[in-house]
Amino acid sequence: MELKFRKRILLLGCMVMLTGCAVKNVAQDITTPVESPGYTRAQMMMMILSQKQEITKAYTDEIWQKKVTDDGKTYEEVFLDDMRNFFKELKVLNLIAAERGIRLTTEEEAMMGEASNQYYNELKKQKTAFSDISHEEVDEMFKEYALAQKVNETIADSDTDEISEEEARVLKLQRIVVGDKNKAQELEAQVNAEGADFFAIAKQNSESKDIDIEVGHEDLCETADKAVCALNDGQVSSIIEDKGKFYIYKCIVGYDKEETAKKKAKMKEKRREDILDSAYQSFVRTRKIDVSGSEWRRISEQVSGDYDGADFFLNYKGAVNREGA
Repeated sequence: MELKFRKRILLLGCMVMLTGCAVKNVAQDITTPVESPGYTRAQMMMMILSQKQEITKAYTDEIWQKKVTDDGKTYEEVFLDDMRNFFKELKVLNLIAAERGIRLTTEEEAMMGEASNQYYNELKKQKTAFSDISHEEVDEMFKEYALAQKVNETIADSDTDEISEEEARVLKLQRIVVGDKNKAQELEAQVNAEGADFFAIAKQNSESKDIDIEVGHEDLCETADKAVCALNDGQVSSIIEDKGKFYIYKCIVGYDKEETAKKKAKMKEKRREDILDSAYQSFVRTRKIDVSGSEWRRISEQVSGDYDGADFFLNYKGAVNREGA
């Protein structure tokens, strides 16, 4: 699955569930009624078994009974917890779409209609625990899943501020750290002498063994940040005092283009996740969506066996990839 709104839960197709996860707890009035996501048992089984099939193919069926948490939960138990959260979040994203007027285009609906037709035709050739699912139920899930993806992209793209190169800037430095000011002054003279080997001097004298460092603005105190950002490659800073320690820096690469690009991408993704998480949490503070415990127990029992058949997520990805080709 490729929903990126709640990354650990909704990216199930990328196998991120190996570590387990949970929806953040949100303070709610205990009188808030619990609403069902409104999905039928067959609709949920269709998606659970598709995901279970992908994981089994990747890790074999031995994965399911492995204990993966400190309290002894098996991988299967964690998987089912995550799938229950998935359906809650899928519905919330669709409700957010309705609130914000986000809809699938005619072309997007047609693309999902094609995917659901293909999946349904494959399904009807097999005997499964959810063989009684209707074409309309299948079509609904493809369109809700696609709309949730669109909500994710629409909210994040509209609300995420652009991250500048300077904000994400990564520098490669060498440093000396000592606790005595007089010692720092002696070392400052040494590293500024003609032909001095900064690294060798640092290795022999620095209290920190981390001589070569890769940093961003957030990794340095304000004084050090301003000082090193003003250096050209090869230049050495003056002594900088911070929290009782004395630092001398040498700029090796003042702007690492490749690492800055990687950091920028991570920062943007983190900012997107924060924005989307905020939208989600704001919604569920007033509307509580969940699958009833009794219904989920029945579903859990019915999906405990092996499954080898039509795959919802492969059909979805296939339709999207064909459209993008």
